[in-house]
Order: sequence, then C-alpha cells, then structure tokens
Amino acid sequence: MRLRYTKKGQFLKTLFAVLMLISVNAFGQGQTISGKVLDENGEGLPGATVVVKGTTSGTTTDIEGAFRLQADESSVLVISFVGYEPYEVTVGNQSIIQTSLKPDVSSLDEVVVVGYGEQTKETVTGAIEVVKGKEVFASRAQTNPALALQGQTPGITVTRGSARPGQEDIDLQIRGFASINQDPPLIMIDNVPVLNAREFYSMNPDDIESISVLKDAATAIYGARGANGVILVTTKKGTRGELTVNYNGNFRMQSVGLTPHAANMREYGQLWLEANEEMPEEGRNYWGFGTAEKIQLLADGYEGPLTDIYFAWDGMYVKDVDRIEEFFGNSYSQQHNISVSGGNETTRYRISGLFADDVGALKPAYDGQKQYNLRFNFDHQLSDRVNLSSGITYQKRRRSSPSNGVDGRSFQQNPWIFPSKNDEDQYVAAFGVIGSENFLASVESGGREELDEDLTKINLGMTAEIVEGLTLELTGSYNRRVQSTDESNIDIALYDWDGNFANYTSQIPEGITDSYVENDYLNYGSYLNYQKSIQGHNFSAKVGVTGDYFRSEGNSITRNGYFEDNGIYDINIAPQTNVQTEGGQGQWGLYAYLSRIAYDYKGKYLFDLVGRRDVSSRFAEGYKALNYAGVSAGWVISEESFLKGASFLSFLKIKASYGETGNQAGIDQFSYLSTVAPSRQLFGASPALQSSASIPNIIDPTVTWERINMTNFGTEFSLFDFKLSGSFDYYLRNNSGMLIAVEYGSIMGNDGIGPLTNSGDLDAHGWEAALGWKDRVGDVTFSVSANMSDSRNKIVRLDGANIPVLNTEGINIEGYPIGSLFLWETDGFFQTQEEVDAYYSTYSGSFPNQGNTGLRPGDVIKVDRNEDGVITSENGEDLKFMGDLSPHYTYGVNLGAGWKGIDFQVTFQGVLDQNIYRQEGNLSAPFAGSRFANQTAAFLGKTWTESNPSAEYPRMTWNTALARHNWWDNEWFLQNNRYMRLKTLIVGYTLPKSLTQKVAIDKARIYFSGNDLFEFTAIKDGYDPESRGSSSNIYPFMRTYSLGIDLTF
Repeated sequence: MRLRYTKKGQFLKTLFAVLMLISVNAFGQGQTISGKVLDENGEGLPGATVVVKGTTSGTTTDIEGAFRLQADESSVLVISFVGYEPYEVTVGNQSIIQTSLKPDVSSLDEVVVVGYGEQTKETVTGAIEVVKGKEVFASRAQTNPALALQGQTPGITVTRGSARPGQEDIDLQIRGFASINQDPPLIMIDNVPVLNAREFYSMNPDDIESISVLKDAATAIYGARGANGVILVTTKKGTRGELTVNYNGNFRMQSVGLTPHAANMREYGQLWLEANEEMPEEGRNYWGFGTAEKIQLLADGYEGPLTDIYFAWDGMYVKDVDRIEEFFGNSYSQQHNISVSGGNETTRYRISGLFADDVGALKPAYDGQKQYNLRFNFDHQLSDRVNLSSGITYQKRRRSSPSNGVDGRSFQQNPWIFPSKNDEDQYVAAFGVIGSENFLASVESGGREELDEDLTKINLGMTAEIVEGLTLELTGSYNRRVQSTDESNIDIALYDWDGNFANYTSQIPEGITDSYVENDYLNYGSYLNYQKSIQGHNFSAKVGVTGDYFRSEGNSITRNGYFEDNGIYDINIAPQTNVQTEGGQGQWGLYAYLSRIAYDYKGKYLFDLVGRRDVSSRFAEGYKALNYAGVSAGWVISEESFLKGASFLSFLKIKASYGETGNQAGIDQFSYLSTVAPSRQLFGASPALQSSASIPNIIDPTVTWERINMTNFGTEFSLFDFKLSGSFDYYLRNNSGMLIAVEYGSIMGNDGIGPLTNSGDLDAHGWEAALGWKDRVGDVTFSVSANMSDSRNKIVRLDGANIPVLNTEGINIEGYPIGSLFLWETDGFFQTQEEVDAYYSTYSGSFPNQGNTGLRPGDVIKVDRNEDGVITSENGEDLKFMGDLSPHYTYGVNLGAGWKGIDFQVTFQGVLDQNIYRQEGNLSAPFAGSRFANQTAAFLGKTWTESNPSAEYPRMTWNTALARHNWWDNEWFLQNNRYMRLKTLIVGYTLPKSLTQKVAIDKARIYFSGNDLFEFTAIKDGYDPESRGSSSNIYPFMRTYSLGIDLTF
C-alpha cells in the first residue's frame, strides 16, 4: 500500500523551488532620522523596534541601541522592546532622537505563541505557559533543552532514566496520563511538527527564543497529535541593524553523584555472617566458602588466595575492590555556540552553530556523545504585501560507547571481592579458574557501539496580504533523518590470579552488526488569516489545510563468529558463515482541515473557538476521519469600572475552556489489516526448512480514534503594581474508547490476547498553581517564584481480565489508576517462635509459597485481607492497593537577583509524593535476587535480631525463598521518592562597557553554572531519586560544575 499526494505534492514542490530562488533586497526612501534607545540604566538597547506609526516602515536598533530610518516631520515613531513600556515621539524638526524606555513589569502585552497563531498574554483564554529562552537556557551547562525545563513551569513533568550522554531515556509529560497508549506531547519547532522528540532534545538551546506549553482545549486545533499536550518552540530570528556576532562557551567538570550502596568485601562478609546469625545451627549455610571462618576473613578485609573451600573455587584470589570507583569518576565536557545576525528594513538573517562534547562518567573507555548543530533563519520582505521566510537546520550527533559491561549486571552479578586484573595485567575471571564474566574486560575490550545520526530540515513560508486584513499563508517543510549503528562484540580471554586460562564462555555471541534507518517526513500547510477591529471589537479568524507524509526504511545485518580485533570494526572483516539479515519499511499519512475564530471587546471579554477534522491512514475506510472542536472564554475583571478603585489589583482574569482531541497512539500503520508473516519451518518426509506463511494476529477492522475531552477552569492575577503575580488551573479529562488488546481465554489462540479495540475509558483530573514576586530596590532587582501541580487518573472501563496481581512495576486494572501497585499487606515481624507456630496453625501453609516452610522470628507477617482463612494472590482479594507509580505534587522554586552587573539564578526542583518499589536485581534487597551475586549493604546493621526486635527491616537470611518472602511484593518495602534537588545555580558578572569597548567587545560576561549540586531525598537504598524504580540503572547521575563566557561583538 502506498500513499500518494498528487496535486498538493506538486504545489509544494513548486513553492519550494520559487522560494529558494528568491533573494531580493529593497530599501525605503525619506528624510533620515537617527537616534539611540537606552534602558533604565542608560545602556543601549540592542534589538528595540522603531516603527513609523500607521505604516509598516521601521527598523531595529543595533548593538549600541542606535537606529536610523526615513520619516517626515509629521511622523510619530513608536519605540518598543520586550519587557519595556512602548514610547511614542513626534519627529518634528528633530534629526536626532534619544529616549529611555521604562521596564514594563506587567508583561501583559507580551506576545504568546498559541495554536497556529499569536495572542497577547492579556487576551489568552487557554491554559498556556510561556518559558523564555533567555531566562531558562542561557548559561545552562546543558545541551538538552528538555532537561532545562525541569521545575520551570507547572503541569510539565520531565524525568530521565539515565545520565549516559545520548541515552537519557527522557519521559516528557503534560498533565500526566491521557491514555494507556501514552505518546510524548506534540512538539512543534517554528510551527512545524517534529517527527521524533529526539529532534527537540538535540537542538541548540541557544537557538530557542521561547517555548509555549499548551495544556487544555487550546490543543484541539492540533487534533490527534495534541492529545498529550503541545510544546511550541520558537527559534531566534535575525534583527534589523548592524551585523552582530555572539559567542557563548563553557567547559564543564562532572563528578559522581549518588550511587547505590553495593557491598564491598568487608560488608559482603558481614552480610553472610548476619544472614546466618538468626538461623539454627543445622540451617546455616556459608555458600561455597564452606565455613564461618572463611567468611570472617572477608569481613576482616583479608586479601589473598582462599584455600580449603568449595572444590572448584579452591585457591581463588580475593581482594577488596570498589567497582563504582573502578568504573566511574570525573569527566570533562565542553559546549560552544556562535551566532551571526543582522539585517535591514527588508531582510533579516541569523545563522548559528553549536559544537558539544558530552562525556559520560565512565573511566575505562570513552562513553559520550558529540553534537554538531547548524541553523539558518532568513526573512525577507519581498514587497509591501509579501513576506518570505526560510529556515535550514542540520543536526548531527555521534554517540560512542562500549557495547557491553555498562549495565546493572556489571555491579550486581559478581561480589566485589575479585580483582579485575592480575599482576600480569591480564583480565581475571571472577571465582577463579571456573570463570565468570569480567565486566572491566567487557568495557575496555569487549567491542564498541558507534551511532551516527544526521537530521536535515528545510522550512519555507510565505505570507501575502490579499486585501487589508486578509492574508494568505503558505508553509512547507521537508525533514530527512538518517541513523546508522555499528556494533561489535568481542570475546576476551580471562585468567585466574596465577595466569591460568579460565573456563569461561561468553554469553554474547562474537560478531559485528550494522543497522541503518532512514526517515523522510513532509509537512505542508495553506491558511487564510483575517483580522478586523471596529470600535473596540477585535476579530481574527483562520482557516486552513495541513498535511503530513512519512516514510521509513531500514535494514540490519549481523555476522557472528570470531574476527581479529585490529581496532577496525567493519562488517566485512567478520566471517560470512553465520549471517542474519532483516529489514522493513513503512509509511503513513495524515491531513486535516482547521479553523480558528478569536474575539475580544477592548481586551475585556474574550472568546476563542477552534475546530479541526483529521483524516488518518492508520484506520480503515469509514473510520479514518474524526472532527474536533474547542471553545474557551475569559473575562478580564480588573478592566471593569467597579474594580478601578482597587489600587492593589493590577490584573485579574478568569477563564474556562472545553475541547476535544483524538488519539491514535498505540496503533500501528496498518493495524486494521490482517498481515501475513513469512517464515521458514522444519517439516516434510525428509525434514528440511520450507518456506511458510502465517497470519500472526487477529484484527478488528472497525478500530478507530480514541476521543479525549478536556475541561479547564483557571484564573490569573497580579497585585501591587504587577509585583505579585500568580495563576491557578483545575482541569478534568476523559478518554473514551481507549485502544486496548482485550484479554480473552487461551482457547482463542494468540495467548488469549485479542485485537486492538476501543474498549477502555479513562478519567483524569488535576490542578496547577504558580506564584511569583518581582521587584526592584535601588540597584537591586530580584524575583522569586514557585510552582506546583498534580494529576490523578482512574481507569473506569477496561474490558477483559481485571484481577489485581502482585506487581511492582505497575499494572492497569479497571477502577484504579494507570500503573497501579498491588502488594501484600503486612503486620510487622514475628517476634517469637510461638507466633510463627500459631500462624502455621491458622493458615495450614496456605499463605504464599515463598518461605512457607521455614519462617522464624524476624520474618514478615502477611495479612489475610478477606479473612477467608486462606492467604493467596490468585483472586487478588488478599492484595492491597498501594497507589500508582506516577509522580505527584511536582514542584519548582526559582530565585533570581541582579546588582550592578552581577546576576544570580537558582532553581530547586522536586517531587513530594511518588511510589518507588525497587525489586528486581541483587542491589534492591539482601539475598532476594541471588545469593551467588553481589548484595546491597544499605540495610546492614538495621535488620531484626533478637537483640534488636524493633528494627526497621526484617531479619537477614541467606535463604533466597525466605528473603523474597520478607522483602519482595510487600507494602512495607514501598518507598516514597520525595526529594528536593538544587537543579541549577548560576552566578555571572557582566564587565562594564567602558572596559569591553576598548577591545571592540560590546558585551562580555563570565559565569559559573552548576547542575544537580545536591539534594534532599527520602530514598533509603542509595539510588538517585531520578533513576525511577529500576535497580539495573547503575550509571551515576552527575554533579556538573561549569565555567563559561558570553561575548557579543
């Protein structure tokens, strides 16, 4: 099946060709007026706009704040700059005009980018937050703009699963879950959708002018793609005036932050001793070490060979090692931005470039990402009625890392009692000659993974005024992304301490894999815009059509087998005897009709109506289309005459909205078709591989869109001459017809999993609040703000199986939130053997199998919740709902100050309530994963003993089944991941112009910037609070210290 765009595609090609060929400069005529625009401190304001009132003739100030333009004596000049009150002056007989602008603390006239348009902040009726680039991204030692958004605005949650450069596993959410099939928010850069959030994560933060976050019915104009919220990124454009060059660079040192408390050799020995202390003599076990005396050697810090132990290990060499110290340490990164901008009355341009080298914490081998960015924005006024715009973007990232050894197994699989190398510098197998994996060998010599990704993007646009107030807008964008990955896996010889070969076979096949993926994405739009004002009645309208087409193709080839490691990992040097290949391609399309009507009366009574019709290729005929609508209204109460006497009230607006969007996340490109899977099967009289085909899935051809309804009520206010400002929003959201695969009985085949159908409903609600104070006292400016939000949801319909089951990673059950936890309810620990015997007598061994034959004092007591005399998880009635895994009460606190060239900025970010249950792996609970592996020492000395019966944790036991009974799936081990982190600290100093101008520098600023400098956390097992609930993520989050310089010429 192939999607075709014929007439529209031909039109877009023609538009591309015409716009790329046009390059015209035009200059105005008239009497020359020159002047200078100053700020409140008498410094020149670069980039201020100077326009002849009632015309389109104007210019912008240069880097000194100077301007020059043509005007006659009767002209009135309107001078404006973002954050300052506009000023008007009549030219008269003046040929030189100098004026100072006053700061505008209200910012009500600030332009806010909304869905397919712009409005002033005062007239916005939707739940929209604005993040200014110069306040959030400037001076940040951060190449990923998504991470810079943490703590900045309510309702948007940014989490990361790792600190590895280029592999951060970022999760970006607006107002929590909208569906079980959750996609990231729609991200648009200069009104063009990004196909993959990675484009946003990899863009140059210095290119961002502002970000608008749309959260309510304002997203309805984006239809299906706006179901999870919308992020509108506006990039910086050129300004009229002399050529300006800006350089901003920083050098960073990163140090290791929080790490889990894995046991060293002394602690490992002590764990084994404590694990036997509360056991009867006949039940004690010292694993392969044989006796308590051998374990005691470890606890005492002995280093050397262990003899007279388990026969296969006899003579193995032990040594106290710290794998965290061995693997991780300080790293050094750098980031450099440069931009050139300028223009005249008709043409503006800006070109920028970025180079960044983000180096991870790994010491034995390079683990990092290099990033290269280029962006060129060009705007040209072709005539009084026609404006052209274009943007060219190139982003490249090169990620290089070890193929193996950097995962949870590296620190959990083997106890930290084995050295990585012997005195001959040979890699030593854990456990001596019988052999076990050496992860240092895997990191240093086990192969590399090299990823190259190139993104090229071209945006073109034209606006033409047809008649007064009516304009035609045409846009087109082409995006091509190419990613290639080369991965090698190499066997490494391992030895024992004495240099004998170890009997070890790698679990990873030796060989080379090459993979390649290319994506092409085309977006176009054609719109009519109309604006009209009549005696305070202000109207604007927009209608248009937009479309998307996407094509993807990829392939992969693997050659397994021995090859000579000469440092060149090319697929052609690997053997051709064991070759595996795979590939595929796909495509989808979507087009839409959209409309918007906005009205306000004197900025007091506000109304906004949007509509959209989406048509998607992902559904069958008759189910492809869905219509949406959204309406919002606002009332600026502070403009009413009855409040004019309230001098303390600067601004007050109430607003409400209702809208609908769709969602097609979770459905593949052709889920409505029954596909055929080719394969090869072994059969026949003389068995041999024969070609075969099967229908692997059951489909529902009537599957269609999820429908999401949103209702929002909010208020915005400012008091005391706009010094104190705040906002509050409350919202409701309902998703009807969620796409789920209903679970039926296994008699239907396909493991009892049915086709995707619209068989689920979800309700959600939440609130957001923000409050801030901004003021000036003498030469000191300062600001303080705080924001907090929370979102809750409940699945109100989920057809199919709905029985709670034991889980620590979250499941979806009707009547409960997405990602719910169901655990055993417990009632403390047994204190005496009599209590244990009575428990056995009551439940006759019916309680869970984990440890049901050897419970002792100090073990966990599980509760029969339904009081039926049987403790079981089979029907879920004995399990207790313990909440969900989503973060609740996320917040941010921002402080800022400035004084005579010194500036200061601080951001705190955190969460007040989030469930974390870390169960899998060996570093979550002692001996519950595997007693043969490394263990956590976080609870050492804090467990139940006869001498410490009121301990916080149950007794230590080497018995894995008993350990799991005590630690796994129990409510008492659920942790609250509340934390507060110093996310950002920036201190800068701008040198006086009297000094910098002597060396032809207009502005010079030096600064210190720090990220993740310290935190307060309730987590008890040592993991970083941002590492989510996994114990396999051992890669440490880093503390970053940066020195930078910002120069403008």
